[in-house]
Amino acid sequence: MKKHIPNFLTICNLLFGWMSIYFAFNNLINYAIFSIIIASVFDYLDGFSARWLKVSSKLGAQLDSLADFITFGIAPAIIIYNLSITIPFLESLFTEGFLYLIIGLIPVFAAIRLARFNSVQQETTYFNGLPSPGFALLAISLSIIFIENGYEFLKKIFPFIAITFASLMIVNVKFIAFKINDFQFKNNKILFTLIVISIVSSIILILLGYYVLILPIVLFLYLIFSIIYNFIS
Repeated sequence: MKKHIPNFLTICNLLFGWMSIYFAFNNLINYAIFSIIIASVFDYLDGFSARWLKVSSKLGAQLDSLADFITFGIAPAIIIYNLSITIPFLESLFTEGFLYLIIGLIPVFAAIRLARFNSVQQETTYFNGLPSPGFALLAISLSIIFIENGYEFLKKIFPFIAITFASLMIVNVKFIAFKINDFQFKNNKILFTLIVISIVSSIILILLGYYVLILPIVLFLYLIFSIIYNFIS
């Protein structure tokens, strides 16, 4: 029975990704964003439960990648597209079909990232390229800023910023993985420092009332610390 628990959590991830697409196409962007956040929790739990229960299978690995492609590749791309077509500048510059095609680079990058991950069996303490859930959270944090603020210039380049972040999924750069083999600080300096600074930053933002900035700031810190990790590892 326990061997099916990770797969069940993966299916929950997939279903929330599917619902995110539904909400995005019905212009319920906040619900679409929230669905991806919930899906990312299930995505973390399926890997955690597989390691904790010491169960794994080829089926589970393939199912996980297919679910991630839908949830963290296609769903955020649909959100970005549906926000982008509300921008008059982009609407005058591109047809909806051409804009949809350009934003299609996002699931392309996600597919390459996931296929490359599946083809490498080596266990590492880092990700080679930005993991697809990390990109999806970056994408929805950009979307939150897009919705909450009226920065017209940023709105004009919004889809291109998202595509640029998506390209990080296929670059040959190390990104921090939240895998802790022991709890000694000397062996996890970068990770523990990132966690502490993220928590402190989140508390400060909560006290100041800037809840909308918590996710973008934490993800920005993740990118910065991952860059540092490449120089010291």
